Amino acid sequence: MVNNAGYHAGGPLLDLDVAELRRALAVNVEGVFVGTQVAARDMIDRDEPGSVVNTASISSEVAQFEQVGYDASKGAVKMVTRGSALELAEYGIRVNAVAPGQIATEFVEGWSEEAPAKAASDDLLKPVPLGRAGVPDDLAAAYLYLASEDASYVTGELLFVDGGWQVL
Repeated sequence: MVNNAGYHAGGPLLDLDVAELRRALAVNVEGVFVGTQVAARDMIDRDEPGSVVNTASISSEVAQFEQVGYDASKGAVKMVTRGSALELAEYGIRVNAVAPGQIATEFVEGWSEEAPAKAASDDLLKPVPLGRAGVPDDLAAAYLYLASEDASYVTGELLFVDGGWQVL
């Protein structure tokens, strides 16, 4: 199971509408929680071990200016991942997450997969040691690894795919 949905509730703390925060929590946290729960019940009912891979974010670990709503929701994804991993291990179900950094998709205004090469001076890329935005293909191997038997002894982890952002 891959839980891959996201909603961005950004803006200054003092201006963030509570309805926007609730929407981010509903999509980013409740969606992961329910998806994990449904997939785990199915795996347990079939008596089959399995893997759940959630989509977290660098925001699961790093606070960003004017991102408190999004950061809070992705921090919660980290804890849903780790708590679920702890509880589901006895059933042979592994739960991990991929934590993307700046990925060139329409999720970032003005970016797209077709045009990932942004100038290194772009404010969004300044904290990225590799100096470029990632592309979806950069994430694919991480998801495949965590879902595969190659990761049979990995659970409760966040795999950062962020161009080195976490190194800083």
